[in-house]
Amino acid sequence: MGVDKEKVESHADKKALIDIWKTTVQTQMHFNEMLQKVRFIGLTIVIGVMGAAAETLRIESPVQVNFLFLRDIHIAAIIQLFALLLWIGLIFLEIYFFGLLIGAVEYGEQIEKSCKMLEGGLTNRITLSVSKRKAQKLLFVFYAVPLGGGLYFLITLFTL
Repeated sequence: MGVDKEKVESHADKKALIDIWKTTVQTQMHFNEMLQKVRFIGLTIVIGVMGAAAETLRIESPVQVNFLFLRDIHIAAIIQLFALLLWIGLIFLEIYFFGLLIGAVEYGEQIEKSCKMLEGGLTNRITLSVSKRKAQKLLFVFYAVPLGGGLYFLITLFTL
C-alpha cells in the first residue's frame, strides 16, 4: 500500500498521514529493539557455550565420546558444535527481523516523500546516513568473524 502525494490534500488527510508516520517510526524502533535484544542475548549465550567448550580443554584426562559417525572426539568439539549451531540460528533470526525493519523503513520513506511536511524526515535522513548495503556489510562482519573463529576452533578440536 503506497502513499500517493496527490491524494494527501486535506488537513484531515495530512493528520491521518502523520499518525500513520508516527506508528511507522514506532514500528521501526520496535524491530530495531528486537534486533538488539537478539544480538545481545544470543551473543552472550554463544560466548558462554564457547567458553564452556574451551574450559573442558583444561581437564587433565579429556572426555572422549562417540558422536554420530565420529569416534573418540573431545567433548569440547561437541560443545563447540552446539555453540556454532546456536550462532547459525541467530543469523536466521537476524535475517528475519532485519527484513521486517527494512520493510518498515521503506514504508516510512514512502510516507515522508508523500507529505511536504515530512520531506527530509527522520527515516530518510537515517537512510542517507546508513544505507541498506552498508548495514548488510556490517552485519556480515558481525556474524562472520565469530562464525569463522568458532569453525577454526572446532576444526582444531578434531585434531586433538
